[in-house]
Amino acid sequence: MQKNKMQPVHKTTAVVQQIRQGPIPTPEDMASYKIVDPSLPSRIMKMAEIEQEDQHKYRTDILEKHNLLNRRDFIYDTVALCFCAFLCLVFIISAAFLFLNDKNFAACLFSATAFIVLPKSFLGKRASKKDGK
Repeated sequence: MQKNKMQPVHKTTAVVQQIRQGPIPTPEDMASYKIVDPSLPSRIMKMAEIEQEDQHKYRTDILEKHNLLNRRDFIYDTVALCFCAFLCLVFIISAAFLFLNDKNFAACLFSATAFIVLPKSFLGKRASKKDGK
């Protein structure tokens, strides 16, 4: 009697995967679409071009709105800085006038207000809002 010898069987499987992203199909698919309807490839390309234009307009609108907000913030900051500088000048002149009239305590309060309180109140809050605090 002969012994049945089992021979090992080796199988090799090859898998090819093609991934495509975007509105335009592969050239092979376009060729098969052309067989179904000759106008399909041109319509698909037109659709892709329109989609790209819409995306470009959408992103441009977002950037324009962002720039508008930045300009508005810049104007607000400039006005706040000018108003703060004007008030500081008024308080410094008032402090000098009070020093000349021997009202030293009131002059010190006006000086402290001009150099500490006003800049902190006008400029400090705005800077902390921009930092997200």
